[in-house]
Amino acid sequence: YQTLYNYVGAQANLLVFVRDWQDDCDEVTLVALEITGEGFTDFYYDGADIWRLTLVNNIGAPAGEYEARIIATSENSGDTALYDYVTITISDTDGPIVSGIDPDNAEIGVDIVDVTITGDDFLGPCEVWLFKLTADNIVGENVEVVDSNTVTCDFSILLDQIAGLYNVVVVNADDKEGVGIEMFEVVCPTPVVTAIFPATGYTGINLPGVEIIGDDFHGTTADIHLKMVGEPDIVATNIVVDSLVLLH
Repeated sequence: YQTLYNYVGAQANLLVFVRDWQDDCDEVTLVALEITGEGFTDFYYDGADIWRLTLVNNIGAPAGEYEARIIATSENSGDTALYDYVTITISDTDGPIVSGIDPDNAEIGVDIVDVTITGDDFLGPCEVWLFKLTADNIVGENVEVVDSNTVTCDFSILLDQIAGLYNVVVVNADDKEGVGIEMFEVVCPTPVVTAIFPATGYTGINLPGVEIIGDDFHGTTADIHLKMVGEPDIVATNIVVDSLVLLH
C-alpha cells in the first residue's frame, strides 16, 4: 500500500495491493476509529490486485497521525482475512518547513554525506535536493522520513560541483515544497602543493610559464603567492587553473 497523506478538508487516495494468489479476495476494508468527519468511501477493485479507497472529506479530523488497519477478506470464508497497518497523516499546513540541516557543509569530492534535516510537516515519501542557481542540483539519495520533524538522506558532492551556499529543498508526497534558504555550504578542500617548475628564478626578472603541481585545485581562479619571512610576498599574475592537479 501507499501511505496516505493529505490536508484537512482535502481529498486523498489510498491504494492497497493484495497478493491474491487464490483469486478469492472478496473485499478490502479500512478501520480507523479515531478519524472523525465524513471519513472514507468504500474500497473498490481497480484491477491487477489493486484496491482503491478515497478519503473524500476529513474535515473535523485534527491534524496528526492515525493508525488504521487494512483488512482483506476471503470470499470463501468470512472468517479468513489478512491485515496490515497503515499510518494516515493529516496536516493543516501548506507544506513542509525546513529549519535546519546537520551537518551543514561538505567538501567537494566527498562521496557520501549523511545528513539529518529538521523541520515540520514532512510527509513521505519525500524528495530532497540542494539548489544553487549557478550549479547543478545535488539530489538526495536513500531519503527516509523518520517522523514529521525529521528527514535523513545522503548527498554525493562530485568533483565538478560548484562551491557556495545551497538551498535545502524538501518536496512532500503531495508535491508541496519547503525550502531552507542557503542552509548548506559546499566548500573547496584545502589545496595541496607538491612541486613547482622551474623552482628557481633571478631577482628583477619575470618568470613566465611557471607550473604548480598538486591536488584539489578547484574553481576557475586562484591566488598564488611566494612567501618568505621578513620579505614582501611575490604575487603571481596571469594564473590559469588547468585542472585539479595543475596550475600555471
